[in-house]
Amino acid sequence: MLPELSFAQMFEGERLAFVGVGGGSDCVQAAMLATLSGRSACVVSIRAHRTGSQSASGAIGEARTVANHGGEVCGGVIRITRYSTGSGRFLEAIPAELGFPTYLVIDSQDGTLPSRLRRALQDFGDVDAVYGIDTGGDSLHQASVSDKARATPDQDLASLRAIATLQLANAHSVIVAPGIDSPPYASTVLAAANARHVIPSEIERGTLLDLYKSVRMDGSDSQQFGKTSLAWQAALRGERGPVRLGLPDHLINDGRNPWNPTVTITDEMAGAYVMTVDDHLLALGSTERLF
Repeated sequence: MLPELSFAQMFEGERLAFVGVGGGSDCVQAAMLATLSGRSACVVSIRAHRTGSQSASGAIGEARTVANHGGEVCGGVIRITRYSTGSGRFLEAIPAELGFPTYLVIDSQDGTLPSRLRRALQDFGDVDAVYGIDTGGDSLHQASVSDKARATPDQDLASLRAIATLQLANAHSVIVAPGIDSPPYASTVLAAANARHVIPSEIERGTLLDLYKSVRMDGSDSQQFGKTSLAWQAALRGERGPVRLGLPDHLINDGRNPWNPTVTITDEMAGAYVMTVDDHLLALGSTERLF
């Protein structure tokens, strides 16, 4: 059994950066953990240069654009405000709405991701620790997967490698709501990575559910949705077994990439796992691709 702790015990330092490593709603979960930390924090969302999942209009493969932003730190690094809008399933305004300095870092897949990430962290300044947030566990896959509707680990791993190349003193990987997108050998990877199991306290569970409701990521707004966000909330509420999530109808009925609204919720999905980024990548056998 892996060592256990609460979210309150997980955070190190006074100025923290929470990085949503896989696009999608990872940046929202990053903002939730930033709130739980109670520290001065920024949120960074790493996104591929083209959208990979449906926007509210159903579009896929759009160029990544942002309107009403707070300025560019450099090419591909954009400050996000609560009034920002953008292409794809744009959720980056939610961390800004919660009051965090928020950055969108665009991965052009040309080797510039580490330098862009560094520029975002430098703009926030004096970061004591970085937490790379993956929701669901697709970053535990040891190789690319063909079923992109189930898991998309490539972006997660590229982001974790970018964090690793910065060679920071405190760089952590966090798997929130593990099991939604995890491979069948996930427990082996977690054990090899010396992961610790994070179990939210009753107060933390209530705080998280209230936060999701306040930013309309609880299924009440068809323009703001995340399958892993909804699954985590179901687990936090104590729901178990097959649960139909409140996803918008246009996703469930999409002819190209329909989303399955039913997820089997387990006890494990209410929590998280934390490990160092280096240990995470070592457990995947990814060290040869770090530098």
